[in-house]
Amino acid sequence: MRKLKYFFIISSLLFLLTGCNSDESLDISKKFYKPSADRTLIGVVYKGKEGTWLIEDANEVNLEGTDLEKIRKEFPKVVGISNGIKGVQSGDMIKIWYDFIRESNPPKTKVLKYQIYCRKGEKGGCIK
Repeated sequence: MRKLKYFFIISSLLFLLTGCNSDESLDISKKFYKPSADRTLIGVVYKGKEGTWLIEDANEVNLEGTDLEKIRKEFPKVVGISNGIKGVQSGDMIKIWYDFIRESNPPKTKVLKYQIYCRKGEKGGCIK
């Protein structure tokens, strides 16, 4: 009787462990690593000692001598971006494709792909 009890417990645990490892969960996580049109943001880049940030709903921002806290007071939609966007400077307007937005304060995301719309100080010639 005692052996039957242990056999039942062990087989139940094995059943639960194999049932939780489904291919469906792997498919969902893989979709976040591919750029998608429904996961994009457009804004102005701010690079400071706090990291690289995307300021949404801003066309032009004066970033000279400001810090992140001042920017967050003026623009509530600020998202931290990671994995080193090369060739982008503070003040450039870019479009990013991201994986997902992490629930932090301020929110952060990982950039999968980006496109530069306007360079800081560039007159005309901006991609719309």
